[in-house]
Amino acid sequence: MLDWYIVFQIVDDILDSGRTMKELINDWGCQRDDIDIAVLIYNVGQDIIPTFYGRLINKNLNNEWIDFWWETDRLKTSDK
Repeated sequence: MLDWYIVFQIVDDILDSGRTMKELINDWGCQRDDIDIAVLIYNVGQDIIPTFYGRLINKNLNNEWIDFWWETDRLKTSDK
């Protein structure tokens, strides 16, 4: 007999402090092992380590803010 369970996958732009991921895991009542986490950018040194990431950063060494194109007004101003 197979034990069926649901595996979640969370996709986000950045795992910075890990707070959002912790809140989702707690709100959903899941265990970390039941969730795949995929992020574009992973800030090292967090309690939560993503399953997949595209770029690794360390804000302890470089605390520069990351601007994503979908969070800026550049698209609006370029249409004028």
